[in-house]
This record gives sequence, C-alpha cells and structure tokens, in this order.
Amino acid sequence: YQQALEVLTRAARPVEWATTMMNLATAYAARVRGERAENLEAAIGAYQQALEVRTRAARPVKWAQTMSNLAGAYAARIRGERAENVEAAIAAYQQALEVLTRAALPVEWAHAMNNLATAYSDRIRGERVENLEAAIGAYQQALEVRTRAALPEDHRLTQRNLGGLCFAEGRWAQAAAAYQGALAAGDLLYRAAATPEARQAQLREVRDLPARLACALVKATSAASDPQEAVLALERNRARWLSEALALRSDRPAGVPEAAWQTLVTHREAIQALQAEARLPEGTPAKRDFLALSEALHGAFAALDEAIVEVRRYHPDFLPEADLAQIQAAADPASPLTYLSVTPAGALALLLLPENSGSPEPVWGTLTEDDLKGLLVQGEGSAPSGYLPGQFGQASLPTALDEVLPVLGERLMGPLADRLRELGARGVTLIPTGLLGLLPLHAARYRRQGQAVCLLDEFDVAYAPSARVLGAAREALAVRSGVAPVLAGVGNPLENPKPLPYARPELEGVAALFDRGVQGALYERAATEERLMAALVGATHVHLACHGMFNPAEPLDSHLQLANDEQWTLREILESGSLAQARLVVLSACQTGITDFQNLPDEVLGLPAGFLQAQVPGVVGTLWSVNDLSTMLLILRFYQYHLQGNEATGEGPMAPARALRGAQLWLRGVTAEELAARFESELAKPDTERAISYEQAEQAWQRFAFDYEETDQPYAHPVYWAPFMVSGT
Repeated sequence: YQQALEVLTRAARPVEWATTMMNLATAYAARVRGERAENLEAAIGAYQQALEVRTRAARPVKWAQTMSNLAGAYAARIRGERAENVEAAIAAYQQALEVLTRAALPVEWAHAMNNLATAYSDRIRGERVENLEAAIGAYQQALEVRTRAALPEDHRLTQRNLGGLCFAEGRWAQAAAAYQGALAAGDLLYRAAATPEARQAQLREVRDLPARLACALVKATSAASDPQEAVLALERNRARWLSEALALRSDRPAGVPEAAWQTLVTHREAIQALQAEARLPEGTPAKRDFLALSEALHGAFAALDEAIVEVRRYHPDFLPEADLAQIQAAADPASPLTYLSVTPAGALALLLLPENSGSPEPVWGTLTEDDLKGLLVQGEGSAPSGYLPGQFGQASLPTALDEVLPVLGERLMGPLADRLRELGARGVTLIPTGLLGLLPLHAARYRRQGQAVCLLDEFDVAYAPSARVLGAAREALAVRSGVAPVLAGVGNPLENPKPLPYARPELEGVAALFDRGVQGALYERAATEERLMAALVGATHVHLACHGMFNPAEPLDSHLQLANDEQWTLREILESGSLAQARLVVLSACQTGITDFQNLPDEVLGLPAGFLQAQVPGVVGTLWSVNDLSTMLLILRFYQYHLQGNEATGEGPMAPARALRGAQLWLRGVTAEELAARFESELAKPDTERAISYEQAEQAWQRFAFDYEETDQPYAHPVYWAPFMVSGT
C-alpha cells in the first residue's frame, strides 16, 4: 500500500489515494508485528486522512464506511483515555448510521448496529443500566436484518455478542436465548457446509458456547428454562465431527442412494450461492432485494433439512443429533454420568441419574475459564510454564501438577465428590467439556475430614467422549461379554530412536496372564502393521506397548508407532474394522489420551475416542509421556486385577475403571523396600524364567535398595500414575 501511494498521490488521483489510505489503515489495524498501540495509532491516522477526501458531501457511502472503520479502531485503541476512546467510537458509529440506513443499505446498517452495540456495552461514561439497555437494543435491531436464514454467520456473531453481554451481567434467561440462537445458526452452517474441513471450521466457531448456554440455562429462574436443555447443549456437538468424518470422505456415506445424496449436495450448493449473493454490495446487477433473498434462503434450508432426513433413512448416523433418551439410557446408578464445564461464571457439573428422569442435578464450583487457562499455560515467549508445556515436555510437569491438582480439586472436583458421596455412588463417568478434557481430573486433590484426598481415593473413575458414544460402548460390551480373553499386542517396535526397554517384558508379563489365549504378541522388528492386523482377528484384548503421538494440527494423523517406521493412524483405526471382537484396548504409550486442544477440544479427537468410535467398549490411554519402568509395574497390576481380581481383598475380576484405580493406588503406595524385594527375586531366577533381563533387574534392585529409604514411596507423585485413564466402560 505504501508503494502504491507513491504513485496514487492525493494531488493526482485523490479517489484512488483515499481508497488506498483506507486499505492501509485496515492493514495497520490487523497488523501483528510491532507495537499494537502504535499500529492502531497509524490506522486511526490513515482513516482520518482518507476522510479528508471521502467526505460525507462528496461520497456519502464511502465516508460512512470509513467512519465505521475509524470507530472500530477507536474502540480497540490502547493509547489515550479508555472512556474517551469509547465515546469517539460511539459518535463515529452514530454518524455512519445516518448514511448507512436500514432502508438503503440493510446489511451495512446491521453491521454498524452490531458494532455500536458492542461499544455501548464497553461504555464507561453514563449510567451503566442505560448503556446496557442501549447495547441490548442495538443488538436486537441488528438481528432483525441479520436473520438466521439470510445471514447465519452474522446472526451467530450478533447472538454471541448479545449472549456474552447478558451472561456477564447475570441476565441468564436472555443469555440462554441468545446462545441458543447462536448455536441454531451454527447448526445451519454446519449442515450446509460442503466438506469435512468446512464442518470443522463451523464447530470451532461455537466451541465455547454449549458450556455457557448450559450454565445460563441452569442459573435462569424463568419457568421457561428447561434444565434438560443444558444436558443437550453439552452433548450436541461432542464427537459430532469425528462420528461422520470418515464416512463423508467418500462421495456419499455407505448405503445412501446416489439420488438422495445428490439432492443433499444440490441444496447445500444452493444455500452457499444464496449466501454469497446476500453479501454482494447493494446495487450489484442481478442481486435480489433483502426480503426476496431471505425468503429464498429460508426455503433452501427447509429443503436441506428434508434432504438430511432422507439421507438418515439409509445412514442413521449422518449428522447425528443429541437425543435425551439416548443420554438417559447411558446413565448408571452406581456411576453417575457427569458433564463438566467451566465458564466465566464458574464451573458446573451436571449429574444424570436414571431415577431423575433426565433432569440433571447441578453442582457448582468456583473454577472459572480464566483460572483454567492460567493453569494450563503461564508466561510467554520461549520459556512458558504450566500444565500444557509440562505435558509436552517443555516445562516441569511435576511442578505444574502440584499447582494444578489442588486448584481443580478444591474448586471443581471436591464439590462433585461431596455430592457423589451423598448419593452413595461407587464410581463416576466424567464427560469433561472444553479444555477440561486435557486434565487428569481423577487425580484432583481436595480436603476431606482434614486429609488431602483425590477423586480416585473415593471412586472408580471413567471418562467418555459423549453419552452417545458411551451408550454405543455399552451395547458393544453386551454383545462381546462372556468370550474367553484373547490377547494381541506389540512390545517395543524397532527400529526406533527411543526404544522402550521395559515394553517387551511388559507385554510378556501381560501375555502370561492370558494362559493360552494369546493370538499374537509381536516384539521389536516383528511388530509390523501387517502382522498386527492378522493378530487382531478374534482378539478381545489389544495391548500396545509402543510410542504414540497426538497430532494437534491433524488429529486423524495421530498414530501409534510400529516396526520399520510404520504408523497406525487414527484414520486407519477407524477405517479398518479390525477391532470387531475387541473388548479392551490398552495404549501403554505416550500422549495417547490427548485431544485436539487447539481447535476442537470438545470433538475429543484423540486415540481413545478413535478406538471407542471403532466400537471398542473400553480404552486405557495416557495424557503424557510415561516412565517406562513404573508403567510396566502399573500395567501388570492392572491386568492382574482386570483378569483375575485382587487376592488380598477377595474381589474377583474387575471392570477396567476399577482395575485401573486399584493399580494406580497400588503404584502410588508401593514402598522402595517392596520394589527392591521384587527385583531381588528376579535376580535369583534362572535366565529362562526371569521376566526382565538380569541387567534390568539388577539396575532396578540397586535403585530401590540404595537410592531410597525403605519406607519411601518412589512412585507416589501423580506424574507416575495420574496420566492413565479409562475411556468407555
């Protein structure tokens, strides 16, 4: 722009000069490099210069558009008095609206009204109540043009803004209505999106709204408020894209006739064309008027709905919708289904109990959205701290856990534990929403009777991507129960720059618990994808002691590392159908439980969710890179409890969540003396009977015998046992 202005001078070409100055101003307003305050000052200066040519008298529409942009820059301005900047923004918007009228330029008018409303919501001067009413009124006027059918993206934005304002002010019923409007518009856009990537983009736009809607619905005292809607709000978008992503990669989902699919595609394309027409400048040849376009869009969306219903006749899981009966069916009296969410107004747990006929029971916590973000990442630049940098090896994870777990416990999980205790629950199935899905909530610490405890001390804890996925997992388990256990697995695939020394003995120890029921235990270079696929046929238990990697940029490329640098990706797992008999998959690997925190945390696009989507009833995954030796010890104890039970207590074979809990509590409490004795006994065995090599046993024995006091608990810290979690049932 600066180079263009050397030729497009104000003296020689004033009109082009003014247009370029406005574009330069817009670029400065969006600039990332440099000081933000300086960039905004440059933007304001360039807008003001453009207005010297783009006058109201000579070019009224261009003047009004530039005034509207100048108002936006004042609203974002850092320098000067905040109160004065907001006043300048309001004044500029009001002047622009004298030209950008609803009758002449309805789309531009609605855009300016939306921004004026935001400026009133930020206003410092005047009476707060009057400013709020002015903001709400302006948003509502903008929505008269920014309708869901005609301009769904703009409708979603304005409803989001209105909802945020009402939410912050505790106007819960109004906030709920606005968020419902935003989500309804998002749903239209999602259904009309033509590609998987476009659907992902639409889900990203509303990712924080379900939690806020649920909070507002529960807090609202209006008789029109339905607490069941809060559950539906949280369930609706969870695992939605994952459930259809692969089916929609083909021309049409399996079983859908070509004619039905083409009808749907035609209506999607028609909607996109109408939306593009609605955004054309007024006066564009062949552009229909606003009312005609609105009517056409309304009819197009209705036709799309009919096409979706027709496709669902042949493919019921196409664009699935939350169903209260399905959610209710997933509730278990002994292990209540519990949605967890965090909003700016605090944390909310919604418990679903079968006897409550679908009405959720709320439990409130004081953890806020900002609190959670602060725990996840602290600091900036090259040396951030907090849980997420620790999870990815960029900071001290033990230090982060010591800070995160007590806050999670006291401000979220502790109040939930109190209620679970009152209900006499034995366990709990957690559906954490948003960024909560990144955390080991089962390890959250709180005080009970003067003692520090964690959720795992009191309850069996399982996780689920959604109630719908959990229900499908239970149905799959019912079909596969009663089958004799058969193992397939891999241990320490090679070549690998970071071999796992204890992965082979881990799998060998697991295989020994299956008697003769071992379909295939593949080690080192034998652990190829081809041989694993063959071993999976008929296997009920799949144990994968290998490296795993979550890919936040492309979740479907998250993978498990096999021999010869082969990768078994989440995409292949979902497509292969090789897990038809599997009851349990254990991912004894690194980062297998992490979700897509950057874009779609509520889509739970991690490996455990992928295996559940592939109809595996239960999955054990990990939230961070795990210690090789402690993992072997925990996993062997887990399988012992799962397959054989606990001889010390007399309890028989356990469900995965209970078995994992028992193994985690054992690992946390085992002493150095007990561990030294275990490895000393290994040293005394003949080579053919030893579970690990002589060198490994000697190294472990020396460590526990000499580096610790006898009563020390080497693996007491959550960094060793907390990453393991059960998803499903």
